[in-house]
Amino acid sequence: MMFNEDDRDFVTVQKSYLSSNGPGKLPQGYQDKLISYPHTTMSFQKFNQTIINKGYECEWIFLESSGSHKIKNENISGKGMLYIKK
Repeated sequence: MMFNEDDRDFVTVQKSYLSSNGPGKLPQGYQDKLISYPHTTMSFQKFNQTIINKGYECEWIFLESSGSHKIKNENISGKGMLYIKK
């Protein structure tokens, strides 16, 4: 997942081809085209605190590049996490 390392969430417009959203071929009758939709980038601090407040403990976190995108001056990073129910 991608997160904002700063303490704020924000919404951007993400664009991709319809065929890039899901496995397999497009269903019959659908045309591949560029689509746009909202994407929320959450604050990692807020996300982590919410999960901990729900009774989970963070077992591990690792950085990963698939969620790392440059968005203006935001400090974005990709993370994988494992939480365990206490």
